[in-house]
Amino acid sequence: MKKLFPELEPWQKDFTLLVCCGLVNGLGSSLFFLALPYYVYEITGQAYAAGAAFFVLTLPRVLFGSLGGVFADRSSRKRLIIVTNLASAIAFLPLLFVHSADSIWLIYIVVFLGYALGQFTAPAESAILPQLVGREKLVWANGILAISGSIVSLAGPVIGGFLLGIAGFSAVVLLNVISFLLAALLIAFMKPIPSTNVKNVNRTLWSQIVAPWYEWLDGLRYVQKDYNVKLIFILSGIIMIADGIYNSLWVVWVKNDLETTSFQFGLLGSVLGLGILLGGFVYVRLGNKLNTHIIWVSSLLTGILLIATYTFPILWLVIAFTTMRGVLAVGFYTGASTLLQQRAPDNYVGRILGSFSAFKAIMLLVGSTLAITVSDVVPVVIILNAAGLLWIVASLTVIALYRKRKAHDRKRLF
Repeated sequence: MKKLFPELEPWQKDFTLLVCCGLVNGLGSSLFFLALPYYVYEITGQAYAAGAAFFVLTLPRVLFGSLGGVFADRSSRKRLIIVTNLASAIAFLPLLFVHSADSIWLIYIVVFLGYALGQFTAPAESAILPQLVGREKLVWANGILAISGSIVSLAGPVIGGFLLGIAGFSAVVLLNVISFLLAALLIAFMKPIPSTNVKNVNRTLWSQIVAPWYEWLDGLRYVQKDYNVKLIFILSGIIMIADGIYNSLWVVWVKNDLETTSFQFGLLGSVLGLGILLGGFVYVRLGNKLNTHIIWVSSLLTGILLIATYTFPILWLVIAFTTMRGVLAVGFYTGASTLLQQRAPDNYVGRILGSFSAFKAIMLLVGSTLAITVSDVVPVVIILNAAGLLWIVASLTVIALYRKRKAHDRKRLF
């Protein structure tokens, strides 16, 4: 254990509080994310209603992901996390009174508001991390957060399904509300975190409304300046399109081609979480020995595993491939976040991470739309193989661009 965790330091208490906040908040969100589409479909009997629920869950990331990052750079990140968690707890309370399809409109409004608030919480939590642990420990810290996230992904679906079955949707909503309150309480115990003030900001009412958008554009301009950050955006954009296709059609393939039971389908979700958990431990152990190449390699191998999965629809093989994909997912997603945190100046971190989140959400919606559009005329297995191929093409393209830039930089030295 001593090799896994560094020696105790003053920041450990605050980092532990942040990890616990993520566990509590993540568990509540995981329960709700699982229960919502099932409950909407149960009370309406309409597949499009459940699809609309997923759309409402994703839309706030597109609309407010970047703006949330701006506020993370303009205000006290600790205060922002506390306020948004408390506001989220209040926002979700009306769902306790939804018991029929007549109130479906209320579900959509509440979910949109609740997840919109979450877009201000997540960038603040990510941006506060370098202030807590220092940039030299970001790889280790992000690995720990990946482990805690994988624990949530393992436990959340099981607990959510159990609660929904024996106590109903209201119990899931209540637990979600409690998770927001506990998260706010945990962050309140942190020591004061200094704000990263943006220079030359006129504090008039108009500037409070308009200035964040200028700062958001300034953050996007920084992405253009840093070649490695730009490559991360390009790679992630292509991969999110592939993920949107995967998320839309995975269930169809598992039921029709793999011919699994509902228990086996749940098992596949669990082994993916197990792979993410194992990947988190690997990432923590290797720490700063990993470099940016882990991002390209992970995406390349993920594409190969996806194509192998659809080529050999045998349950035990799919379980093995899915577990390995979970391990590689940590290398890609955590590696990308770490690179962005390391390369961005502190007063740009929130903006860049917020823009990154919104950009990924847009690409997810693009991929999902493509999948739904062509699934009536193209076999699902072909579409999913094309999505796996996108992972490979994206990785090889970015590797080629990276090497081209390196060669160009070497020529400039001579």
